[in-house]
Amino acid sequence: MTAAADYMPKQIQAWAQPERDVLQIWHAAMAARNSIVARIGGEIAGFSDVTVDGYLNMMFVSPRHQRRGVAQQLLACVKAQSRSNGTHTLYVNVSNTARPFFERFSFRVEAELHTVLRGVEHGCLWKVRGCL
Repeated sequence: MTAAADYMPKQIQAWAQPERDVLQIWHAAMAARNSIVARIGGEIAGFSDVTVDGYLNMMFVSPRHQRRGVAQQLLACVKAQSRSNGTHTLYVNVSNTARPFFERFSFRVEAELHTVLRGVEHGCLWKVRGCL
């Protein structure tokens, strides 16, 4: 299952449109995160990242590798990295698609977030927090 099933085409289009100077913004943001890549048989199966203060910004698993424990292993690596940084809590803003995954690992919803991106309501995100 991919997240696309939880969004309307106009929401996907608004999210996928590159912004001006997107590469500069991307590089600056990525420099502040520790990234983790999962490989299966030489193929990238998924990736995640986390900041030094415990914000998990991204976690994606290729549709070809879903339901094989990749996200669980990525989360374990993110937790280990965060503990080594002295962080005791992870927090993440998750979609409806990802919420059940994080709740299975004892993350708890703290807030419901509604976002508008390029004039399109992007739907509900959930701010969740989990202890390490």
